[in-house]
Amino acid sequence: MRLAPLLPLVAAVSAAAAGFGDSSMGKKDYGVLLIAGEAGAGWRKELPALRAQLPGIAIESVENGIDARSIQKGLDRLKGQHVSKVVAVPLELISESPSMDQLRWLFGIRAEPTEDRPDTNAPGAPAAIKPKTQSTMVLPGSSRAGKRLKYDGELVLTATIDKSAALADILAERAQALARKPAKEAVVLVGRAPRSDKALEEWKTAAGAIAETVRVKGGFREAAVIWVRDGVRAPSRTRTAPTTRRLCAR
Repeated sequence: MRLAPLLPLVAAVSAAAAGFGDSSMGKKDYGVLLIAGEAGAGWRKELPALRAQLPGIAIESVENGIDARSIQKGLDRLKGQHVSKVVAVPLELISESPSMDQLRWLFGIRAEPTEDRPDTNAPGAPAAIKPKTQSTMVLPGSSRAGKRLKYDGELVLTATIDKSAALADILAERAQALARKPAKEAVVLVGRAPRSDKALEEWKTAAGAIAETVRVKGGFREAAVIWVRDGVRAPSRTRTAPTTRRLCAR
């Protein structure tokens, strides 16, 4: 994940969630915890640019954003810097996703932990298989739900950035840079989708809205969403072949 294009957006979200300008909250030191799912450690090199935009603010990051222990360690690092309020910023593009639901549970917003697993009650549904990535929320027989996060001060979890105009601008600009004649081309968003069919439909709706906004901003002919699902058996893993063939045929 490249953080640089999102720096202005992250900085704005962090400052807004910290309660700047709200005198009823009084003056409180706050820190920012960036939560990314499987982003890898390489993106830490871009954190100095964000710290430069938020001078005097403690900033930490978590690369495995769905692991409660990793997030708790990030909070502990901020605690060591005497931060009284933590603004957690999830670098997630889709609000309607199991990873966000799990984060909401960890932060005490959601009542129950997420069970991101294939639908087993559907006719002929195959048994779940062990996923190849660390994106698992809670699978059958698993105790990975863990415990809620603990912190002596205030914890704030910001919203995702899927409805931000800045995100659409970034994606449209990058798509245009790769296009030759946008008016005759399609813009396609690719992502890892939930394992549950019900959750998949919600995810597709949200991702489709982003794709359509990018299409309009970039002047593309059409927009589409393609997805893959880890931890499910084929053909449930991906059902986007017809969409891919249609796009390639035009």
